[in-house]
Amino acid sequence: MRQRAYGLLGIVGLAVALSGCSAKTPSEGTSSGQGTLNNASKDAQIEADVKAALAADPALKGEKITVSVKDAQVSLDGTVKSIAAHDEAEKDVDQVVQKYASVNAGVINNLLVASDRTAISQNGEGR
Repeated sequence: MRQRAYGLLGIVGLAVALSGCSAKTPSEGTSSGQGTLNNASKDAQIEADVKAALAADPALKGEKITVSVKDAQVSLDGTVKSIAAHDEAEKDVDQVVQKYASVNAGVINNLLVASDRTAISQNGEGR
């Protein structure tokens, strides 16, 4: 009887050990959230690189630009002083995004130009 119990425990232990070998770690992904940790860490890296590029550009000194990244899509928000600053920010981010082409990174430029905002307020539009 004892041998049968030990034999059964051995089979159960082997089954548990083998089932653990095929389990995926969170970074490998699962069917419901594949690559979640990799995406989050990649987004954080892209965001850090974009912020560094914008901070290093003297043409953008003093501009209030907010950067956010989700699924490798970089969003720029805020208000800049000129169209040149708007375009410069986008150019800087495009250069960073090119390094992440393998993850289909992109730019969504929601920056407003201060003079456009003033014109809208003066015309009474956008209220």
